[in-house]
Amino acid sequence: MEEPVDPIRTTHRLLLRTFWKLQRAIRNRLEEFGITPPQFSVLVRVGEEGVPLTRLADKMYSDISTVNGIVNRLEKQGLVKRERCTSDRRVVYIKLTPEGLALRQRVMPVHLQHIEERYAVLSAEELATLQELLKKLAGNL
Repeated sequence: MEEPVDPIRTTHRLLLRTFWKLQRAIRNRLEEFGITPPQFSVLVRVGEEGVPLTRLADKMYSDISTVNGIVNRLEKQGLVKRERCTSDRRVVYIKLTPEGLALRQRVMPVHLQHIEERYAVLSAEELATLQELLKKLAGNL
């Protein structure tokens, strides 16, 4: 006898599978530029004016030690730099170097086009519905 389909588990599996397939596609595209998705996430979230490391970790929904490791690798590549806040020496700002800014400017249009291509199978109405459903689900977490 066949087990009945559990809509919650099926939805959960589909959501996870979609997430991981998107992540893999993004990772493969970013490899062409020599960076990983978490590194790209830092480059996107760090403006030219810089952002405190603690705020960056919050923006990335991650802990400081994980983000610090990502920043260390980007710093070794010459893409970001650290600067202490002049008014509070405990605060460390992460800033893009000119090389980091140039890389972000090269990657961003390619990344956005790649994302648009992935979602092109959905109509505007389907996208709006998906957004509302994901917001509702995220609000419950």
